[in-house]
Amino acid sequence: MDRCSLIRRAAKMAASHSHTGSREATAMKKNLLALLALGSLLAGCASIEDYKYRSVNRSRAAQAWRQAKVCLPADCTTIDYANGFKDGYFAVATGGSCCPPVVPPPCYFHARYQSTEGQAKVNQWYQGYQAGTVAADRDGRSLWSTVPTQDGPGLNCQAVELTTDTYWSNVIANPTVSDVSESQ
Repeated sequence: MDRCSLIRRAAKMAASHSHTGSREATAMKKNLLALLALGSLLAGCASIEDYKYRSVNRSRAAQAWRQAKVCLPADCTTIDYANGFKDGYFAVATGGSCCPPVVPPPCYFHARYQSTEGQAKVNQWYQGYQAGTVAADRDGRSLWSTVPTQDGPGLNCQAVELTTDTYWSNVIANPTVSDVSESQ
C-alpha cells in the first residue's frame, strides 16, 4: 500500500469516527494530522535528499564555526557574527556565491535593529558572513558543490572533423570487436 493510500484510509477512518466525542477519535485525529504533516515533509526522495544535503552542510558550518571561534578576538564571537559565519559557510558549501546577499536575513528587519546597536549587529552578521565564505573556500567546500561536466577541467578533448573517409580509416586502423563482427 503506497503512502497516499494510507493517508486516504486514515482520513476515512477519522471521518467515520468524528461523530463520537471519544478519546479514541481525538487521538486518531491527532495521529492523522501528524501523518499528514509527515507526508508533506517527506513528499519524495528528492526532498529527503535535499534535507540531508542541507543538514550535512549546516552541520559542517557549525563545526567550522566551533573551530574558528577559538582563534577570533572577543568582538568577533557575538551571536550575530556567528550566525553570519555559519550562513556564509553554508552558502558556499551549497554552491552559492562568496558575495554576501544584498539584504540581511529577515530576522534583522525588526524595529529593534533600527538603532545604532541594531545596525552594529547587522554589520557583525555581514562580517561573519564574509569570514564564513572565506573559511568554506579555504576548506575546499566550494569545489564539492559543483558537478563535473564533460568539458570540465582536466579533460583533454580535441574537436575532430568527422567525415566518412576519416571514420572508415579509423575503423580500419583500429578495429574493435563490434567492427570485426559486423564485417564478417
